[in-house]
Amino acid sequence: QLHDPPGFERIYANRFVVDSLLSKTTGDAALFERASRLFVFFFVDFFFNPSNIGISEETSSRCGSTELSLNLAWERTQFFCYNNVWADIVQGEWFAAVDAAAAVDVTLLEIVWELKNIFSTKDYSDWADRALEHLSWMSWAPAGMVPDNPPPGYYPDDGGWCSAQIPLGLMQSADVTDRELVYEMFMEMRGRHPLGGRVAFAHDQMNAVPQTQRMAAISSPQMFDLSEDLQSRLLNAFLKFTMPTGATFPGISQFNHICKN
Repeated sequence: QLHDPPGFERIYANRFVVDSLLSKTTGDAALFERASRLFVFFFVDFFFNPSNIGISEETSSRCGSTELSLNLAWERTQFFCYNNVWADIVQGEWFAAVDAAAAVDVTLLEIVWELKNIFSTKDYSDWADRALEHLSWMSWAPAGMVPDNPPPGYYPDDGGWCSAQIPLGLMQSADVTDRELVYEMFMEMRGRHPLGGRVAFAHDQMNAVPQTQRMAAISSPQMFDLSEDLQSRLLNAFLKFTMPTGATFPGISQFNHICKN
């Protein structure tokens, strides 16, 4: 072994703290929305445009998620980081963002503690260690081996627009209309795999994954349960953004999940 293990940390929403936040904002939808906007935009920037919040691309690339969900009320937010970058770097930047927002909007002071303690953490030796814990109920898998979950399907998935590719340009846009669209999307979308446009640089390219997917910000979110109006506005926004080659981003769906309708 040439290098020390980099360390692997799970960062996940603490449901008791989230419940406290929801309790304090019950009856005050405006306060919950302000907290949500702070949360969504900080972590959108962290994953897709880290220089916007003073974090390096290298630090951002050391964190990822199997299913990035940013609606606080769902208590589903979780991501994973290597090299202790959450505790050493990102958590401090999040605390600073909360303090800065509360200095401008004093109504947030009531929930500053909840926002700063929204996450719990747990250390693992690596991703396989976490996967084995999470999938321990799959007793038919060989001992010590990460099972294939979900197993390969032999029929199409249900739904309509079930496996979108979201262009990186939309996630990085500073345009007010685009930012509002991103916020709406994360408030309705359950989330999927953040790629950050980095698959093109983190792979040997020797497979059939198309360039549009390699350069996507997020892959595979289910969009069919979004409102028709939001779906329409997202599709129109996708067509605004271009690939680095200059070609219009055409990757509306990727092919890991094929829906029958």
